[in-house]
Amino acid sequence: EIDGMTVSSIGVRAFAGNTRLREIILPNGLEYIREYAFDDVSRLDSVTFSGDKLKWIEQRAFRDCSSLRQLALPDSVVTIGMETFVNCSALSAVEISQDSALKGIGKRAFSKTALSYLYLPADVTVFDGSVLAYCRNMRSVDIHADNAAFVVQNGVVLSTDGTVLVYYPAAKTGTLTVPESVISVGDSACTASSVTKVEFPESLEQIGVQSFAEAELTALHIPANVGTIAPGAFKKCSRITELTFAENAHLYTIDGDINNGGAFEFCTQISAMVLPESLVSIKHQGFLGCSGLKELVIPANVELIENSAFECCKGLETVSFAENCAVGTIPASCFRNCSKL
Repeated sequence: EIDGMTVSSIGVRAFAGNTRLREIILPNGLEYIREYAFDDVSRLDSVTFSGDKLKWIEQRAFRDCSSLRQLALPDSVVTIGMETFVNCSALSAVEISQDSALKGIGKRAFSKTALSYLYLPADVTVFDGSVLAYCRNMRSVDIHADNAAFVVQNGVVLSTDGTVLVYYPAAKTGTLTVPESVISVGDSACTASSVTKVEFPESLEQIGVQSFAEAELTALHIPANVGTIAPGAFKKCSRITELTFAENAHLYTIDGDINNGGAFEFCTQISAMVLPESLVSIKHQGFLGCSGLKELVIPANVELIENSAFECCKGLETVSFAENCAVGTIPASCFRNCSKL
């Protein structure tokens, strides 16, 4: 209480940027922590939640609290907002009990923290790989047996029907064998993964946004039924030396956009590849900065090549187009800074 009044909410940016605050004990009657409330409180190393009324921790409430080391969330919390604890680089433990009422964890909520473990209680239905993106210490996720949205199978977080690979902990090494039931790899599912090899099932149809960005993969084979490789899917996978596509490939789009990057952007060690005949479009920054690529053949069915698709491919020496290639106008930036062409 303050002057006899119950504090039910910490307001927007209430303590944002405070350089002296080291510890805070939140009051019993608190129900809301509003967005940016403790944003960039860089010395804050201890947060204690009192009582059982807190329900919402809004977006970026504790963003960039780089000294915060651990948390015990009250069971009453229902929602953790987008990027709530992003860049809390010292945060190594978050305690969530089996009795928690938590239903949703927003995108990138714990991204770029030091977490190695996370528990998802029974009612969580909102969660994706971005929640733990770039958490390079992550080794395991446990999920309540009664959770209706997600399951864990051999360390892989899947949708309950098994069709979506939602998340795989970044610290796991070796080979990731994706279950045969999987149709789609979710956005940010394996971002910054330590695996050096991934074995996709023939059932796979889609590879999501930044799903393997900055992974340690050394070789990659795309199976026949994949139709789309999303923006940033393998961005900065700088150890991939071999990229192959199934002979009977159905791939039609290698995607990219300005926010997430190109599907294979800065895969600098790829020296050769044969693009599939099924390919129709190579989108924005698709192979930007693939400096090891020496030779390129554009297949006949390609109709669209977007801006910066092969920009800064500084090792590229020859580009040829298949007979009767369907591609129209090629943007000026498509092969910009390809100094050997």
